[in-house]
Amino acid sequence: FTDRTSRRPWSQADSPCADRMTEPPPLRSLKLRLVAFVADRPGPAVAHAVRATRGTVAEVLAVAPQREREAILASGARWANMSAASLSSIAWAKRYRHSSNNVPAYELFCFQRWLMLISAIKPLHLPEDGALMVLDSDILLFRSPAALLAEVAALPEHGGSHTAWLLGNALQIHSPASMRRFGLFIRRLYTAPLQSLAGEIERFGAPARALAALGRRGKAISRRILAAHAANRNLTGDWRVYHHFSDVQAVQAWCTRSAERSLPAERSARCSSLGRPLLRVNAAAPDYAAQAADCTTQYVVTVAPGSHIHYLAAATPTRPPPSEALLQASPRPSPHYNASEAALAWASWLRWPGELQALPLASSERGRLHALCLAHMQGPAAKELFLEEGRSHRRFPWAGRATEAGRAVALPIR
Repeated sequence: FTDRTSRRPWSQADSPCADRMTEPPPLRSLKLRLVAFVADRPGPAVAHAVRATRGTVAEVLAVAPQREREAILASGARWANMSAASLSSIAWAKRYRHSSNNVPAYELFCFQRWLMLISAIKPLHLPEDGALMVLDSDILLFRSPAALLAEVAALPEHGGSHTAWLLGNALQIHSPASMRRFGLFIRRLYTAPLQSLAGEIERFGAPARALAALGRRGKAISRRILAAHAANRNLTGDWRVYHHFSDVQAVQAWCTRSAERSLPAERSARCSSLGRPLLRVNAAAPDYAAQAADCTTQYVVTVAPGSHIHYLAAATPTRPPPSEALLQASPRPSPHYNASEAALAWASWLRWPGELQALPLASSERGRLHALCLAHMQGPAAKELFLEEGRSHRRFPWAGRATEAGRAVALPIR
């Protein structure tokens, strides 16, 4: 991992006490400097982000294992070694206590990735007014993230915040200071006394469910956390209850505690979430023009039980290209895969300007074309259709992955 600014002199911003002296900068004052992923296999999302940030000062960083280095660098992104980035949180990881319906290794990674990212960005010496946009690796960017940041920051409910998130918390916007504060919160959460951790899980976790509902996975739930829950004092075995608690709930806990002023100043921040309507799409494309602002309303199409495509599209219609240059995506299901009709219908709404050089356009129910801003492929069926090797390049031809000589490589970006 190369640090281009290693000769920069030490400044007050490098001090561990700096965050105690000043608040993080608000979103309205931030300039996008980094789009970041932390993933075991970042896949085509990195290539999409590199293309979307062209022409801006922002860079793309992928924190990933050594085996992903070649593909990440070939896409034009920076690479940071995940193993090296995890060294500063190894001791912390041993304090993790599992309370989730997901497997422990996955949930631990979802927490630890934030600490790994904080470690990975230290050598970059980002300016304090530099924004980080942190994306899950199943989000495909089609539009400049700097433009998205400007639109979000212009909204009254977001401009004064220190951090904001969209699509649940699959896309978060931070400054270096707010990122450090969230990292401190996570560290403290799992190094605090057990009763304190159990209380946070009980308050901010998902509603209580019977341990029996997890089957064998229930054995992975921390017995000490279960014993600390007040609801379990007179219960035994699978009659006990647990609360699902992931980094999603941790963000909610951090923001709520910050708003209550029950956290020390150096660990708190003002938060906001994009609470715009989530519009469900079934048989027809939505009328984007009815929305108040560009790329701030969330649409969702169901792919399969538990799998959805969440996407943002510009409300203002795009000037259509010449009709002879307009291509309609015509995805066809593989004979070996029972593809979702809903997902294929969504893809068929997309229009690709000639030569696949520009943004894909989504057609509204009025036939107007609107730029697709980003798409979140959520759930196994959506990922299999649009992100897996050998499939994504057919859905989004200029940024997929293919197999060459028996190994996975990144396709070139046109």
